[in-house]
Formats: sequence, C-alpha cells, structure tokens
Amino acid sequence: MKKHIAKIVFLLAGMSIGLLSGCSGDDYNEKILPTPYTDALRLEESFSGKTFTEPSDNQSAIGEVTLTSVTDGDTVNFVNGRVDAKTSSENSKALRFLGVNTPESTARIEPWGVKASKFTKSVLWDAKNNKQKVYSVVLQNDYSVWGVKESNDRYLGFLWYKVNEDSPYRLLNLEIIEQCYSINDLHEFSTFCPYLDSFEQAYIDARKSGLRVNGEKDPGYDYTNSIVNVSIRDIRENYENFGISDSSGTAGSGIRLRVTAVIVMFTGDNIVVRDVVNPYPNGEYASIYVFSSITVKGIAAGHAVGEIITFVCRATTYNNNIQLTDVQNSNIKTNPDNYIVSELKPSTYGLDYPSDWVNKPDKVNELKAAASAKGWGYSLDAYDVVDSLGAITESTRANFEDYVGKFVTAKLTIREGDANDEAAKSGEVTTDYFRYSESYNSATGKGVGSVTLFAKTLGGAKLNIRSLDYPGYYDHTSFKDNDDIAVGKTWYVIGTIAKYNDTYQLCIPNNITSRKNVGPAYHVDNDHSSDNRYNGFRWIAE
Repeated sequence: MKKHIAKIVFLLAGMSIGLLSGCSGDDYNEKILPTPYTDALRLEESFSGKTFTEPSDNQSAIGEVTLTSVTDGDTVNFVNGRVDAKTSSENSKALRFLGVNTPESTARIEPWGVKASKFTKSVLWDAKNNKQKVYSVVLQNDYSVWGVKESNDRYLGFLWYKVNEDSPYRLLNLEIIEQCYSINDLHEFSTFCPYLDSFEQAYIDARKSGLRVNGEKDPGYDYTNSIVNVSIRDIRENYENFGISDSSGTAGSGIRLRVTAVIVMFTGDNIVVRDVVNPYPNGEYASIYVFSSITVKGIAAGHAVGEIITFVCRATTYNNNIQLTDVQNSNIKTNPDNYIVSELKPSTYGLDYPSDWVNKPDKVNELKAAASAKGWGYSLDAYDVVDSLGAITESTRANFEDYVGKFVTAKLTIREGDANDEAAKSGEVTTDYFRYSESYNSATGKGVGSVTLFAKTLGGAKLNIRSLDYPGYYDHTSFKDNDDIAVGKTWYVIGTIAKYNDTYQLCIPNNITSRKNVGPAYHVDNDHSSDNRYNGFRWIAE
C-alpha cells in the first residue's frame, strides 16, 4: 500500500509555547515543549452515532467516550459515550495508547515514568473532583491493522481530546512523542488512521532534541541505586522523604528502600506485609500492600503467609493509599538486592497448612522464639476493629484514616448496590449486591479476575469487600444467589482497608487453603467461632 503523505502545515516555531499544548500546566510542573505536529493534525473522521468498541464494519473503530480513570502515561479507563462515568451502568474498559510506550510508573519505576504519567493526567484528569478534565474524548483505531486488544485485555487506540467546546481535537498519542515521553512505536500505515508520517517526523525532531527519554537524565530519578533500610512505619510517617512525589526534584521518583516484614495475606498474586520492628506506642505493627504481580510472577506460589522476607522496593501512592512497588523479579539472582530473601519460613518448623497454626502450638512458639532471637516481633492476628468501625456512619477520609492500610477483622453487612456506587471495572458484571469478572480460564472454567461485594458497617458507612483471585482457582459466580452471602447477611471479614476512588474497600485474602505453603497463618478468634471459607476467601459467620 502506497504510504499516504499527510498534508501538514507547521506553525511558526516562534509562537508561544503555552499555545502549543492542550496541557494547562495547573498540576504539572515540567516544561511544556512545542508540539507543531500535534497542533497541525486534525481529526477528520466523523464519530457521530458510533461506538468505539462496536464498529459497524468490525474494522473502523471510532466513538466518543468518557474517562473513568487515568492509570499512567499511556493507559486510561473509559466507558462508551458522553455520560456520567460514576453512574454509568456500562463496564469500564482499559485502553492502551497506540504508537507510544511511556516508561513505567506503577509496578516498576523507570526514569521519566512518573513525569510521563503526571503529564497525561494533567491533560485528561481532574484529580480534585475525580473526573474527566477535558470537554470531550474520542477514541479511534483500525482493527484490521493493529487489532482490537493487546494480550492483557486492554483495548488499543488513538486518543483525541478537546479542551473546550470551541477548541480542535488533539491527538494525545502524538503529543506524548513531541513532549519526549516516548519513542515512536507506530510502524504500520492505515487509511482510516493516517498518522504514520506525523509520528515518524515528530520522533525525528524529538530524538534530535535529546530531551527526556531521548537522552536526558530524569532529575527526579535516583540513578545511584543506593538503598535505605526502613520499616513500614517509617514509610507511613515520613512518606515525603521516601516516596514518589509530585516534585520535579530528586525525590520525584522515590528512592530504593529495603524492608524486612512478615507476610500476613495474599490478594491476587500480591501481598500485604507487616513490620517486625518499630511498633507503634500501642504495640501494633504497621502493615502495607505490596503491588508486585507484574514484576514478580508467582509470588503466591513461592512464599507463604507467616514468612518473614526482605525485599527492595519503592513507595508510591494509588488512590491516596501508600503502597510499595517496584519489587524486583525474584528470578534475578545476580544481585541480592534484586530479589526477595526469605529470612524465616513457617515450613521449617512444620507449619505447612492453616490448621497447623491451631493444632501445633509448640511449633508456633518455636517459630516466634526464632523470630525473637533475631530481634523481630512476630504478629499475624488481624486487629479487631469491630466496635470502632461499627460506629462509623459516613465513608469519609477522616472517619477511616486510622484504619487505612491495617490488617483487621471488621463486621460488615452485605447491601444492595445503588446509583452512587462506582461503575464496574474492566470486564466486570454488576448484579444487585456484587460485581465480578466475566473473564475465565478456559482450562479450568474458573474466573481469573476479581469480585467486589457491596457492604456497609453496622453504622451504615459504605465499606465494600474486594477480592482478587489467584489466577484460575476461583469461580466467582459462586457468590451469586448464595444463601449464605446475600443482602442483609452480616459477617466478620478479615482483610486490609484501602481508599478506592470515592469509596473504601476491605481487601480480603485469597489464600489457597488447600495448597501447601499458601494459606492463612492466622487462626479463628474465639469470639468468631463459625469458620467459613468461600473460594479460598476468609469469612467468619456471626
């Protein structure tokens, strides 16, 4: 196919930089670069009456959408149409930008990744009000050239945005290249999306500039690879010194941290860990969520609840929750800083299964004594916050602040969803009291996604119950029409509390109780005597 040569009229280089970008700069503190290719390019295709995910010819995909969130520099979530995203009944879907690949800023932290993410968010997202910032967003793709989705179920596409009603649409994918946050990753031509020439020419100029990903060092990234030994409590109390920040200074992408902690639960293939040193004055140890499944595959199969580990990571925030990320692949053994070190294993003391923690008290005491000999406190029990949580009547940050990040036992009642509950995430189906993944493992016939149950405290505050499965082991549809898990039923539920957009969640374990070395190390509280488990999740009936 003969390459189409786009007719682009370039703006004068001397024009004000402030006029050359759709980014307002209100919450973005890096220099905005000139964008002549983006400024000159126009969206020519009509999208009126069309739906991006359902092209009439199964090829030319285009349609106006509403963003539900922005993940990082090259990934967003959306629902079709111009709607109220928070009340939309449509499942939210993920979109990966075509033609660009910005540095990582979530599970792995790379130079310029945090700033690339921040740039995209500054263009598209109103963080204060948690909604789309721009007037309009249109997605476009030629499915015959680039396909519909990538391997992890994210749609592929070009994202056009309109700052206000009177402004032209701008192609953010191309703008990201001109802002030097990605090299050009577009190599095929499409008559429906004729942008190849623009991408190639924009990258030639960007590469010559030597800026950002094209050769410049990220001033907010620590290239020294120095590591600071800290406790989880240190991170929580001094995040501004350790974590990834909005600053363009040396703390911009955080510093590498070494943490020694005990695994208290698994959620998906990620973990929640608790300090073994530096307790709070009341004797409690700080806990934190570790997002590791993208960089460390199979952590749930290779480690056990109750195991004390040392690992190197970075601290970041997600939905206003402090968490750990950038844990290195445990298969990389060339440097001990690059993998998880097991300091103390329950299996060494004959504690292999959940029942062992109740039936072998002598072995448990031996394990705790071994930890104590190394100066480590050994605590696995979930903190009982039933009474204090029960009094909460409204889901506000002030009401839940003292509980966020803690591993707790909470008494919650299943409720029906309402119009104010957030739209389901990518690939999820909503019912009256829960939403679940409709994605299945064809080999096992079981779900590989997640479940959120609508719940509330005894006082009526929303505290939804969230689970992530260990891939391929759970059939989430078993929650549906289950007489024991239904509207009005009250349970003691074990997990960690986290902020999630406009609501709070109790993220519950998915420890696989039938598999050796992957099971709950905590035991049932005497006051919560009826022990029930559904799909490996830990529930204790009242």
